Amino acid sequence: MVSVESSAPKRRSQADRVGKHKYEIQRFDRLDARMERIEWMLRTVFHGLEGYFRFERPLVEKIACQSDMELTIIGLIFEAGPNGVLAKEIQARLPQLNLEKHKILRIVNP
Repeated sequence: MVSVESSAPKRRSQADRVGKHKYEIQRFDRLDARMERIEWMLRTVFHGLEGYFRFERPLVEKIACQSDMELTIIGLIFEAGPNGVLAKEIQARLPQLNLEKHKILRIVNP
């Protein structure tokens, strides 16, 4: 049998051309730029739909709360009204839970 050699040269990948580390940095930069564009589009959409985002208490409790502690904290936030409440005020109102401020903030801002 006669083997036929292809005359096409082997192609090197971009990672082989510029180096693997530099190639990974370039990929991360492209992904970062794409994420920035997506975040900008989302900010634009949220800004346009701002009047429609009125979430009622039962919906927030159903989606966000996984424990009684989270349910209690969300309840205090809703009771505070549109002015809001600080984490140190929640901590003072719930001494039985023995929560630190950073834990309250982690519950509210996952």
